[in-house]
Amino acid sequence: MHDALELFSYERHGDTLVVMPVVNLSEFEFAHIEQEVRSLLEYLDTSRITNVVVDFQRTNYFGSTAISALLKLSEKVHEKHGAMVLCNLSRGEHEILDVANLESLWRIAASRQEALDSLQPVAAK
Repeated sequence: MHDALELFSYERHGDTLVVMPVVNLSEFEFAHIEQEVRSLLEYLDTSRITNVVVDFQRTNYFGSTAISALLKLSEKVHEKHGAMVLCNLSRGEHEILDVANLESLWRIAASRQEALDSLQPVAAK
């Protein structure tokens, strides 16, 4: 098992937080996923972060606990009038979102840079 702090790494880009799962988010990690997401939601409550990019570059699978975490994270971002973008999804991760009928819930970008660019104000582009 991994420590909770080993499931995700983070980078801040202005008002955007990039969250990177560093292992596949399987149901075996449910307690750690929930614990780390609670900490992340608390951080978002107290920070000036409005947007979140979830970069799945290092993974190829996630389970229902991860989907629940994405929904909670998305709700918090929406409360802050921000946007959430998923990027670098594997074919399998795309299929999971499609089967769950969630693929249209979030913006999906091919790369982290594309995700970050999509969050820039139109005037800044």
